[in-house]
This record gives sequence, structure tokens and C-alpha cells, in this order.
Amino acid sequence: MAAPTPADSYIPPPQKQLSPKDIVITRGPGARELTLSTKQGSPLALILVTTSDDGRVRITSPGTDFTQPSTWRELGFGDICWRAIPPSPESFVLPEPTLPFTGPPGPWQYSNVIVSTQNGPVVYNKPLPNEYVTGQGSAMESVIACVVPAGQDISGQSLRADDPDDGNKVTICHATGSDDSPYVLMTISVNSVANSGHLEHAGPLYPQVGWGDVIPPIDGVTPGLNWPAGQGLLENGCVPVAPPIDPWPPIAPPEKPVKPEPPIITVPPPTPPVEPPIATVTPTPDPTDASTPNATPSQPIATITPSPTAEVSETPTSTPSGTPETTGTPGVTPSSTPESSGTPETSSTPGTTPSPTPSSTVSDEDLRGALDTYCETKDESVLPAQVRDSRTTAYLTNGVSTLEIDRAYSTLYCKARALPATVPDETDDVLADTGSNRPIPFVAGLLLLAAAFVLAPKVRRH
Repeated sequence: MAAPTPADSYIPPPQKQLSPKDIVITRGPGARELTLSTKQGSPLALILVTTSDDGRVRITSPGTDFTQPSTWRELGFGDICWRAIPPSPESFVLPEPTLPFTGPPGPWQYSNVIVSTQNGPVVYNKPLPNEYVTGQGSAMESVIACVVPAGQDISGQSLRADDPDDGNKVTICHATGSDDSPYVLMTISVNSVANSGHLEHAGPLYPQVGWGDVIPPIDGVTPGLNWPAGQGLLENGCVPVAPPIDPWPPIAPPEKPVKPEPPIITVPPPTPPVEPPIATVTPTPDPTDASTPNATPSQPIATITPSPTAEVSETPTSTPSGTPETTGTPGVTPSSTPESSGTPETSSTPGTTPSPTPSSTVSDEDLRGALDTYCETKDESVLPAQVRDSRTTAYLTNGVSTLEIDRAYSTLYCKARALPATVPDETDDVLADTGSNRPIPFVAGLLLLAAAFVLAPKVRRH
């Protein structure tokens, strides 16, 4: 056999290229949520969100699941799609396009093969057996194969059959919903096809979940259901066939189709960096020192707690009476009952004197108050620098095209705070805001995403 060759990547036509002008942002279903969608209502997924400085944006829902075969079948990438786990994350050589499960007889040909990666899908167009697919720089997580009948005209043929009684009859495969006998061969009148609910049985081909009828095209009634993909099944008496030898790695079971949902992000108020806690200082008396008979080792002499207003005192402000003065530990006055105060104090015990911790310049309340004022006045001068300079970068995909958008956190905050629910933002100041708004070639997009994972310290993945 010849050495494997690389499969051809899918090049999306202009109408499938994700464009900034197609993105619509509306108020999400929950508090401080924003929904991202396209004007055409096409499936959309959010791959990654990064935020700089003190802004906080997280993914609430990633949107469309492009790792599911039913998503690609619904998008028209094949008549039957299934998902397999490749034995290696680096590359996978495509076997013959035979179904790896009991299903309609072939022959079949690959229409598309989709590689799922952490950075989004990589799509290959009409690959051939013995060609290999990769994640184009990312590790492969799964492979989705989509097939169509080999050498058949997608448009099918119109069917007209005369019958002396009815005038027209047609033979169909009626779906039963039983795995033991998924189809029943039926010859019925064209009128029955049109009026008895068969056209409503529009699921995919067995064994995909929710499979439907196989009906050939009928002039003036229907262009057909599962046709010509199901033609071989109809010719075989509506009996699925078992695969010859399974050339595929472990197959994920068919999943129930899920309606694609748009991605949702949550834009909570900013949070300043959390200051590290200060250690508790607990001097321990020397057990061999006879001059400290009243010292209690288990009781702390002074406690330092994290507080932005904490003050450090070199000399205790009070000395409890009735307690003998100790000489074993310089500067420490033990007490049988430790006292607590709002401003902890420390003794000048050698080696345990902490340095003051600088306080945060802006509190949570001040940040939120400044943002709320900005949302009402649009006066950027009220924003602290760490919020004014905070940017959010998001990577979106429609499965075949990737788009990067970079926006001011303050703008997103105001939109999540003020937009009415379910009302599209026609003036979308997120898209009008200065910053990047560019489609990314898919290979370059994967490299950018990989760099973002390494370089962005504040990635929020959910």
C-alpha cells in the first residue's frame, strides 16, 4: 500500500466565513449575562475568553457543541456521521468509508472529516481512504466522519408508479423505533405519504438517534426523506447490514441530537487581586527557662491578621497586672488570657517582626461604584486605571471559521448591566468599540489560541 498522504483542508465559502458584522450581542437569561449569536442564527461556539487587569469575564455556556456528530449532520456535512477516538493524538489515517456499525448498506464516500481539538474543530473536505488528518498543531481529541452515498446524484430521481386502484403508489422504509427491527418495508399510496404523517418522520438514518423514514422523491409531494442516502437500504428490503470488519478505533455511541444554543458569557463586577495572608506569630517559651513559670506555650502572645489598615507597634500598649514579668524572651509580656483588638499589635521579638503590608488602592465597592457611574455618564475619567485598561479577548467559531474580538471590559460590564432581556442590540457598541475585530485563517487561529493559553495569566475556562 502507498504511503499515506495529507487530506485537503476544508476552505469555507464566503457565506460561511465568520464576520464581525454578523455578531449580535443581547442581554442573557441570567444576571450580568450576555448572549453572543449571529444575525443568521447559525451555530456559534465560544472557544476561549481572556481578560487583563482587574476585569472578570467568564464563559457561562460555550454554545454549540461541535464535538457531536449530529451537529455536523444538521449542518449538511453528511448523511451519516459518527465519532471515533483516534489511537494517537497526532494523526489518523482514514480507513475505507464503511459504516462501523449496523446500518444502511453502501457503498459510501467521505463527504467531510472533522477533527475535534481543544482549540476548536479542524475540517477536511472529501478526503480519501489512506489520507491522514491531524489537529493542525493541536492534539486530536476525536474524529468525526461524515459520509454520503458513493457516486449518487444528491438530487435523486423523481418517482412515479402507476396503480390501477389509486393511480400512484410508493415503497418506503418506515421507521419503527426498535433496534431489533428498525425499519418495515411498506408500499403505500402517495396520498398516504402526504396525509398520514410519514413526512413528519424526518429523523436521520439508523442507527443515529431518532432515525426516520426513507422515502424516495415524489413529484409535487416531497423531495424525499433520507434520500439518496437511504436508497441502498430500500433496495435491501429496509434491512440494515452489519459492518464487515471494523477498521475504526473505539466508536462513541450515537448521541441524542441537541438543539444548538448560543454561547453566553457572564460579566461580574471586577475584583482587585487578593493580598496574601500574614503569618500568625506565636512565641514559644523555652521549657528550660525557670524564670518563666507562668508562661503558657499554647496561648499566642500576639496575632497578626490580614488587614489593609493594620499597624505595627514595636512596644505593647498594655501590660496585664498580676502577672510576673518574664526575662527569658526580651520584649514579650505573656498573659494568661490573650486580648483581641481591632488593630492587632506585635512585640519586638527578634526575628518575628513583620513588615507592613501595603493596602489595595481601590476597594471592591469603589470599583463597582466607578463602573456604575461610567455606565451612566460614559465619562472614562471616573474609572481607575486597572479597570479602564482592562480588555477582554474572545475567540468564536462557527465550526469552519474562527473570529477574534477584543473589547473593553467596561463596555461589556455596562451592556450586561443595562441591556433589556431578549432585545437585540442594534447599535452594538461592543462591535463599534476600538480594538481588533478580525477573522482568523484557521491554522493561524489555532496558533493564536495556543499562544493565548500560554501567555494569558487570567484565562477563565468553564
